Amino acid sequence: AVTLTGSVVFPGSYPIMPGEMLSDVLARAGGIAENGFIQGAVLIKVEAQKREQAQLESLIASIQRNALSQSQTREQTSVAGTEDTKSNIEVLREALSQGLGGRVVIDLPGILAGDPKADIQLEAGDSLFVPQFNDTVSILGEVRQPGTFQFEGDRSVADYLDLAAGTTARADKRETYVVRADGSVDQIAAKRSLLSFTSAQDVALQPGDTIVVPVNEEYQPVLARYKEVSTVVFQSVASLYPLFRL
Repeated sequence: AVTLTGSVVFPGSYPIMPGEMLSDVLARAGGIAENGFIQGAVLIKVEAQKREQAQLESLIASIQRNALSQSQTREQTSVAGTEDTKSNIEVLREALSQGLGGRVVIDLPGILAGDPKADIQLEAGDSLFVPQFNDTVSILGEVRQPGTFQFEGDRSVADYLDLAAGTTARADKRETYVVRADGSVDQIAAKRSLLSFTSAQDVALQPGDTIVVPVNEEYQPVLARYKEVSTVVFQSVASLYPLFRL
């Protein structure tokens, strides 16, 4: 059976025939309710969930093999690095135990419009959740005040970042991206070529979108950078000192 929940006219569990499509089940369920947010529908497929679980197991095994290889070859590893490895494994194992994942990005508006290319075949155990209409935009990551704000069509990504009090010093603004309500991702700042660069202000936002500002992994505090530059300058002067005595 397939489970339909949320803003569906007749939510519930529906038996399916082999090869049955999502549009067929939705028709039997009476379609989407008036308050349904079709752009934000979430389809969880059993096949995709199993595949992602297998990938997680493979990733955990790879991390463990790498840690074992380092210990056997006596590679120098810091205590902090060892703790980070253990922490990463614990997080992955927790995700594995929770049975997370399995979401498949779908074009539900296209499916409801009768587009056969947008339709998707279902299997027993799949589920569809249709949330209520979401007229907001959320901001996560390296901003001073993460949160959710009312959607307004004339606001750009830069405008919403201003509403979140701007980005932090650790923000990697060039890698900012938008997670659409349907689960797809639009990496806005990466759209650049040798002759042009698309700024965040040129990307049209939609209700239910989430703006994510990632951390800059190469970030260094000002004092650390000052110390590093000072060390380089000192070493350069020291290397030149014997020349000054000639």
